[in-house]
Amino acid sequence: MIGTLIGGEVLEPQKAGTAGECAQIARARLTTASFLYDPDTLDCLVRETYSGDRMELCPSTSPECILRACTDIPVCPITPGMQLYWSESNLRPEQQQCTLKIETDQCSLDVTGEPGGAPERRSSFPLDIFYILMNMHAETATELEAATKVFTEGNPAAAFRTERQRRAGLLDEYQIIRLMKSSDKQPDDAVGRETSLNGLLRTQQTSCAISAGSCMTAFTDDTTFVTMQDGAYLQTGFGNEEGTVLEVMISRIDVTLDSESPDNLPVDLMFEFSDGNTRSFSLSPIRYDAVGVLLRRTLAFYIEPVVTTRVRITPIFHGASMVNVAIVDFFGQEMSQILDARAVNIFQNGYVDGGYKCPSTTSKIGSTTARLCPTGDAKDCSCEPCMFPMISNLTGEGECSCPACGDGRLNWQFSEECDDGNVNELDGCTSTCEVENLQMCEGEKDPVTFVGLPIVMYDNPDSCLRLGSFWTPYGKAGWNSRYGTAAVIHKNAMWIIAGIGDGAKEMYNDVWFEDTNGWNCIAAEPAESCVPADKATDLVWGLGYPQTVKPKISDYFTGDIFAPRGYHGAVSLQGFIWVTGGVERRDWQLGSTEALNCPMIPDGSGRECQLDSSFNDVWRTSGSADAAVDINRVSWELVTQNAAWAARGMHGFLVFKDTMWVIGGRQYVTGPNKQVRTLNDVWSSTDGKDWSVATINPSWRSRAGHGAVVSLDQSNPPREFMYITGGRHDDGSQSHYLNDVWRSEDGITWTQITAHAGWHGRWLHRSIVFQNSMWVIGGQRCGATETSGEWTSDTPCRRTNDASTPPNNYGDVWVSVNQGAHWDEATASAAWNRRAGHALVVFDTSDLEVLNPRENLWILGGMDGFDTAHNDSLTTFAF
Repeated sequence: MIGTLIGGEVLEPQKAGTAGECAQIARARLTTASFLYDPDTLDCLVRETYSGDRMELCPSTSPECILRACTDIPVCPITPGMQLYWSESNLRPEQQQCTLKIETDQCSLDVTGEPGGAPERRSSFPLDIFYILMNMHAETATELEAATKVFTEGNPAAAFRTERQRRAGLLDEYQIIRLMKSSDKQPDDAVGRETSLNGLLRTQQTSCAISAGSCMTAFTDDTTFVTMQDGAYLQTGFGNEEGTVLEVMISRIDVTLDSESPDNLPVDLMFEFSDGNTRSFSLSPIRYDAVGVLLRRTLAFYIEPVVTTRVRITPIFHGASMVNVAIVDFFGQEMSQILDARAVNIFQNGYVDGGYKCPSTTSKIGSTTARLCPTGDAKDCSCEPCMFPMISNLTGEGECSCPACGDGRLNWQFSEECDDGNVNELDGCTSTCEVENLQMCEGEKDPVTFVGLPIVMYDNPDSCLRLGSFWTPYGKAGWNSRYGTAAVIHKNAMWIIAGIGDGAKEMYNDVWFEDTNGWNCIAAEPAESCVPADKATDLVWGLGYPQTVKPKISDYFTGDIFAPRGYHGAVSLQGFIWVTGGVERRDWQLGSTEALNCPMIPDGSGRECQLDSSFNDVWRTSGSADAAVDINRVSWELVTQNAAWAARGMHGFLVFKDTMWVIGGRQYVTGPNKQVRTLNDVWSSTDGKDWSVATINPSWRSRAGHGAVVSLDQSNPPREFMYITGGRHDDGSQSHYLNDVWRSEDGITWTQITAHAGWHGRWLHRSIVFQNSMWVIGGQRCGATETSGEWTSDTPCRRTNDASTPPNNYGDVWVSVNQGAHWDEATASAAWNRRAGHALVVFDTSDLEVLNPRENLWILGGMDGFDTAHNDSLTTFAF
């Protein structure tokens, strides 16, 4: 059976994320002829061609060279998924007919400078096939024929089904496109053994050389007697009587040791061949006859076939000082004797179950020539490689044609980063087949190992995965379940501050922090979980300030912690954490039914706790700005008990141009006539104590539970803006769940980016800037009337079964790469529970000296239903 991988010297393996990256590594080396890429180990093994008297190589897809058989290099075993790629090499003039010519007007890889200018470069890296050598040995022709029938003959009988399946597995595993049977295995009539094992090869004159030690040589007609010390070696070549250098395939080596060898210590002989292969054989132990005379003996070594033009023999001593080698004989065949191979019809009836299909980089061909097919009536007996970078239309059944962006046939060695089968924009893969921002496009993968299948990718459209569509759970945190909480990044840790307990039965003011950023677990695949089997979470949460409950609200203003609350604001600025406003359920800590403010619901099925009061105080962490964080306790100090702005919660709170801003929100007024109103004023402060109003009547409707972020626009140079997204507007008779986006550069003048974004109206969602894009995640809405995504409710939003409207929570994720003008849905239903009132924070440890540094987007806590709280932690799957 015909040969294995084309020869050459493999350089040190490098790592490459894709075969395309490996190609770039190979192209950077002027002497590179080919490379191997293993998608399982990500190994990129570059091969270099030889020059001078070493064996020259040619592209194996050339017609004149298609039958050339060269041996594989041991460090590059053939494994499923590994492919060889080949480039043109600088050949001697007499070998130029072996050079694969590429049509310059077909599929050329052009990089053009000025419009209409000449291309700066063209591709010269055709996709190659490689050969697998199945060198079968047998003593008789009958035994040999029985062995080769496994690969050369088909049988449709049911009894041969297992054989057909095994053969199909071999062809598919190695993407075999042509199987050829050679006559080199015919037994030698004189000795009854096959020629490739018993044919003595003619060697040219053997020379002895040294790099150290000594080498003493004597020659006779049929014997080379050599005494070698450490540092000496023999070198010989193969040729005919006319002195022409021959390429031979060696299957057996006989070594005869001379009887005058002085030591009885282990010695190895290492054989180095011109294609880079090496073989080592042990010559010990030395044997003596009955009277103690050292025996002259011959050792026969059967080897994996090696194709070479010359051999170097070097002794390797293990205590011995020298070795005497009398004779070294090589057995095999000249390569010219095995080039009469004929193709096996792999499409014949009964050859494989279901018929064999050519790989997508080839096309099915037919021929009646005896050279190609073993019988005159055998048609379509092999697959013809498409000229690079052409691809077959129908998995090898159609004609080869140039790949085009949008046809779903990804040529990842050519000019396409992705191909999802269309030329649409904003679907992950652009109209020019480039991967869009925040997208990962990939082809078929092995369902078990998840290793990419490059050959399958050629004729299967990519699927694109947007960042945010998969989330990795990290389990339950040490803090109690809560919603309406706030999170902030401060002093290389993420902090979660206060919140509302399940059913609003309890309010919190405890503070927790986490500084590992999940470094103990990084998901390798989108659906992978980081929830450990032996504990609640791998995240390491520290308690910065414990839950503290006092009898009255006024008692907190003289202490070092703020009153329990939810839907407050938190930012990090000037070395401090700042907390503003928030809401609570009045007298929740007293515990009686009346004081709990949990009235009976109209249908009498139970009680429903309701938030009813607001704060307008400002707090910050105490101490100096540069003080180290005490993991056991973070104290707080009151900045102002009554800020200039009205008490509120569910407001926007952010840092913009080194200034704190309070934007909108919801005010709960206690007393006999409870009032709830949404606000649309904007305030700013640099110290948290003195506040200035920017506007009390901006262009946008009053709202609460909206998103508020700071982001750069796309101008040059980029400008920084404040953005608000969505929220709930109450007009006295109706509640409106908005889906608009506004921005301002000064807090005074606001510009509408879109009246109706792609996502549905909502409040209590979270907005954030991550990977240079704006995000909207989760949220809640009520109402039965919808107009352009904005929902309207005429009745209270409650979880009861009366006339009130039940809430609807969202589990979607939306991303905008152009500052809110256009939104793409990363997922309509994330794996986490639909939720609102959660915390959202970006923790970036990329520039820190920590384990597994990375940038993560975290979801912390939140509620589903109406007020069912959570304490889980999730981060978006990154790629």
